[in-house]
Amino acid sequence: MLYFLWENWIYSVFQNRPMWELLRKFNEIELLESLQIAKYDLICGNYNILLKISKELSPKIF
Repeated sequence: MLYFLWENWIYSVFQNRPMWELLRKFNEIELLESLQIAKYDLICGNYNILLKISKELSPKIF
């Protein structure tokens, strides 16, 4: 029964082209959003490392 429902759903998705395109674009947006989050995490991580290094070096310089 479940397989039958899944098969009908896939068939209806391919028959309804605008819906399929909408799902594809939604997946692309989700991927771009996750890449932006990963990029933000990397920038924050680098900032924290630089902040820690500068705090360690500042007493030695002054």
